Amino acid sequence: MDRQGLQQELARLRRGRGLTRPGLLESLGPQLRAVLGVGRGSPEPEVRARLTVLLTEEVGGLPVDLRMLAQAAYGLTSSERLLYARVAQTPHADVLNERTLRRRMNEADRLLADRLVLRQQGRRGLVTPGWDWGLFRHEGDMRGRPTVVSRRVLIPLVDGLSEYEEIIGLPGGDPGAVTVDAVAGCALAGATPVSTTGLRLTFALPRALSAGEPHETVVRFVWADRSHIRPVLALNPYRRVARFEVSVDFGEPRVCSRAWRLDGVLPTSVDAPQPDALVDDSVATYAADQPIFGHCYGIGWSWA
Repeated sequence: MDRQGLQQELARLRRGRGLTRPGLLESLGPQLRAVLGVGRGSPEPEVRARLTVLLTEEVGGLPVDLRMLAQAAYGLTSSERLLYARVAQTPHADVLNERTLRRRMNEADRLLADRLVLRQQGRRGLVTPGWDWGLFRHEGDMRGRPTVVSRRVLIPLVDGLSEYEEIIGLPGGDPGAVTVDAVAGCALAGATPVSTTGLRLTFALPRALSAGEPHETVVRFVWADRSHIRPVLALNPYRRVARFEVSVDFGEPRVCSRAWRLDGVLPTSVDAPQPDALVDDSVATYAADQPIFGHCYGIGWSWA
């Protein structure tokens, strides 16, 4: 899928009447039609309904300031016939100049395009749908054998959810280099390589859950030694996460030469920290609400 093309189609969509425009199907580009699963012969009421549901779900995962702006711009929360009349109804719009509003709308288009691309990847099997995370917390201890305790609150999106999956990275490509122990709320049901450096883990739940029913799980990972773990404990979300928290204990003296926070950086930038991101504490911590799809959040470090 063409990410840039999708971003351009989203920018065109919010012009004029947005979702309420007549001839909506004809105004959609090929990227959005593919995401929606519609063709040129699809009934317009169905197309409008699908697009409304899609945008409502995905815009809801944007940062709060961009979320409210995008909801108005696309016509989800306002029926004004002109874009800037809709945007003017959002908080603080009266103190922002037109250039700033345009920049923020472009940013919303870009982030929404990222989310829609990841949504399509999930349909191709990279991400199994069916649940979000209410809380996602990693507690790492690097003083001896690298150990991570992962505490999470699973939020089912469908009735009858009986298992969930996650993918972990293995720099050396050896599945035997990590021991996985389901401590509470789940049981390890399978482990399948998905690449030369990735392992898909399947966890069975103690019973089938109903949609919206929170369920807490605790899983412990222990690596054979530091050569088998990439020095990054972070989240690159491929599904909605309400809150992410991480702590990494490096001991005293620290087993790392330096450590840094990853505050929504691109995956290509996790090993290139900015000076203001460096952390001097023996226990490095980080937290983020509603992390954005396709960006990295957490702690990175270099071994001493």
